[in-house]
Amino acid sequence: SSRDYFTNTISWMIAHALYEGPPSELWIVGVDMAVSSEYCVGPGTRVLTAGLEWVEAAKLGEGDEVVAFDEECSRDGFGARRYRRATVEAAQRVVLPSVEVTLSDGTVLVCSKEHRWLSHEQNQHSWRRADALLTGDHRSDGKPSRLVRLLDTWDTLDTYEAGYLAAAFDGEGHLSMPVSGRGAGSQAGSISLGFSQRENAMSERVDRLLAGIGFDVSIHTDPSGCRKYGVRGGREAVLRFLGSVRPPRLLSKFDPDRLGTLQSIATPEVVSVRDLGDVELVALRTSEGTFVADGIASHNSAQRPSCEYWLGVAEAMGVAVRLPMESDLLKCAVAYGV
Repeated sequence: SSRDYFTNTISWMIAHALYEGPPSELWIVGVDMAVSSEYCVGPGTRVLTAGLEWVEAAKLGEGDEVVAFDEECSRDGFGARRYRRATVEAAQRVVLPSVEVTLSDGTVLVCSKEHRWLSHEQNQHSWRRADALLTGDHRSDGKPSRLVRLLDTWDTLDTYEAGYLAAAFDGEGHLSMPVSGRGAGSQAGSISLGFSQRENAMSERVDRLLAGIGFDVSIHTDPSGCRKYGVRGGREAVLRFLGSVRPPRLLSKFDPDRLGTLQSIATPEVVSVRDLGDVELVALRTSEGTFVADGIASHNSAQRPSCEYWLGVAEAMGVAVRLPMESDLLKCAVAYGV
């Protein structure tokens, strides 16, 4: 389509030259545009993987799987954004004009000026560029920009206590997620995590260890005397337990596609946006166009195609393409993918 291939005047000119009859040589001079990564994050930004680990963007590679979500609402007729499993299609280092975004909850986000974050405005979510998060009346009108926090980050608990809980839940626990497919998992509370054990030394220890690492549980004793524990706190608490305690059997049952609709746990205010100049970033592109960055809903890397496609067509037709060594078309940070 013209949207994919005729992205600027140069593309039309090259295509027209080839249509008229391919020349023996084609010189491209004075063209200062090329494919570039516009939506990028700092290398230390922690991204949530499909295995429920927060991994720095710099350590992700092509083929890794992450937790993502619908770029826009109403995909597949659901009427709301839903969580998705996504694959990292590219993760490359680039240098771009960048900003530091500070939120009211203490979160500091480093990203390119054009990086887009999901903002909360007038009871709806919409994408906004990082360098447009502050306005002249940002705080004076009582309506500052807010970003959508989906989750708090966590660390893997590498302790004896966490190992004991992982073994206990793998042996006597259960993870309940709705079946995948249309209409499944629409409610945030549809995922549940529990543990069953008769009242004994083990059940008492599990109770004590859960409280010790900050998890609230409900306890119900059935007529047979079996105590049934349920992790309270909804989807966020269940994911935090799976990701930090990491019981292997239950963790293997986790599926991002069955998490249901997006619901924010908070909408922190944007306190400041500070210019950082040119900074090395990671151009992270996923199959869904989104990912979760330091707990905040984030768009992924985008490409601004120039005329690389038509240069390739020209070479395929036997035309000798000539470019000055200084041309930006020889300095593409991301491979053109149309």
